[in-house]
Amino acid sequence: MRFSQSLWALSLIAVLGAARAEVTATLTGASDFDFRGISQNAHKPTPQGSVDLASDSGWYLGAWGSRIDLGARSPGLEVDFSGGFRKKLSVDGSYELGSVYYTYHAPNAHEFDYLEVYAGATFRWAAARLYFSPKFGGNAGREMLHGDVSAFYLTTEAAYPLRANFSLTAHAGYSFGNYWDKQRDGNYGRPYFDWSAGLGYTHRRLTFILKWVDGSALTESNTTMRDVLSTRAHAVFAVSTTFP
Repeated sequence: MRFSQSLWALSLIAVLGAARAEVTATLTGASDFDFRGISQNAHKPTPQGSVDLASDSGWYLGAWGSRIDLGARSPGLEVDFSGGFRKKLSVDGSYELGSVYYTYHAPNAHEFDYLEVYAGATFRWAAARLYFSPKFGGNAGREMLHGDVSAFYLTTEAAYPLRANFSLTAHAGYSFGNYWDKQRDGNYGRPYFDWSAGLGYTHRRLTFILKWVDGSALTESNTTMRDVLSTRAHAVFAVSTTFP
């Protein structure tokens, strides 16, 4: 993290320390790293992990990492830092405000780093969030598109519980904004819709998810070399466990 992000995180940790906090860690093995309908690991299996700190006052911090494959001379590891505040409005509903700082680790990889802020709400088994990044894709995105690269992402998620520890999962998202408009002008991409649907199962500490990922017909990215940043429809299987 840059100095400003580190200082922000330390300040939030001090707030969390003033209240009772719970720390959890999650380890995941996935057949692919799908990010908003685009493969971040060239449709190859990847290990992932996270550590989260949440207080009873509503403040939370998190760090999440995954192996990635974005092509030749690209970063090989992504680590995301997040923090925010979640407030319950009722037994079934809540709202939250927060941010995510995406970092990529390899020589000169900081050119890809960028920040997003978000606002969201949950009700029972469904949730929605709106993300905004003033510089999507970092300095690399600004240099490629020659100017403002702000972007939005609107997403809805659902995990509907079934009997015998099964659940139905669903996701729908839409990427739009100046970054994607400029992608369209350069025939690199365009504003697009992505979705997934799947089935989850929990057994003791293990959670299994099998989902189908698809979306808009982004022909620019369906047949990329070695599947780097591919958007073709595919199945993703993941198994995870959380401690304690």
